[in-house]
Amino acid sequence: APLAFRGDAMGDEGEARAERLYAALLRGAADAAEELAPLDRAGVAYLSGPDKAGRPAVVLVGSRVHQWCESAASRRRLLLYLVRLLDRVSGPATAANAANAATAANAA
Repeated sequence: APLAFRGDAMGDEGEARAERLYAALLRGAADAAEELAPLDRAGVAYLSGPDKAGRPAVVLVGSRVHQWCESAASRRRLLLYLVRLLDRVSGPATAANAANAATAANAA
């Protein structure tokens, strides 16, 4: 069976914590916009188009990622870059929205 996110497993406190972390990562990505530009130019990840279900598909190019994993600071930039990219692709999301989407997908 495929793995599914279970929002109820996190509980209200866990969901609130996840939402605070996500918001902090988005703020960090916005504050570090200039630092993230080289990752855009390097083509570390890109939107390849929709998958068979019509969802946006993001490709992470492994051969271009390694140079962004050399230090804690560069890994942080990579994380912020990916959070920003995925937020743009999926639209503003919250842990609660993710849990609701997973529940709906599992029920279908």
